[in-house]
Amino acid sequence: LHSPAVLANGYSKTKWVGEQVVAIAQKRGIPVSVYRLGQMTGSLSKGVQNLDDIFSRMWKGCLQLQCWPQMYHLEATPVDYASLAIVDLSKNCVSGAVFHLVNPSPLLASDLYNFIDAVTVDELHVLPQSDWLAELEKYPTNVLYSILPMLRRLIDLKLLGSPLHFDTRHVAAGLKDPECVCPAIDEEL
Repeated sequence: LHSPAVLANGYSKTKWVGEQVVAIAQKRGIPVSVYRLGQMTGSLSKGVQNLDDIFSRMWKGCLQLQCWPQMYHLEATPVDYASLAIVDLSKNCVSGAVFHLVNPSPLLASDLYNFIDAVTVDELHVLPQSDWLAELEKYPTNVLYSILPMLRRLIDLKLLGSPLHFDTRHVAAGLKDPECVCPAIDEEL
């Protein structure tokens, strides 16, 4: 990206600025690599999850609303896989590489909806994203209400649950540890 104007929020824009600083350092001869993380989820080994991040808030907020926005897929990358991958890649790769540490097997939204129906008492309805947002706007006590502007922007940019594709070839080529494999998203994850 040559400009951060198309990015959805300040968080994404600060990441863009950070990468510009890294690029300047690289031009000055400092060895660098960039690790771009996907949607981090909890530890597979410990079961610990940040309960206030967007991933957890979406679950809680949608359960509160009893509806879910229509999406294509959900990307979730376990933090323990990402940390192992960063260590392995940093030991084995040349400077200047960009690594997209995202789950190569995102969960299709249809599978997500089936999983939700299996574990909840009340049926959750899937709504078009604009209808889901209008429903959320009615409930100021919902855990997602405070991030309405960000959700609105993600929906406007067609980024909420969209089929984004990341080039993970550098990750696949750079990983040497056979134990460092990102699990597919399933009911256990």
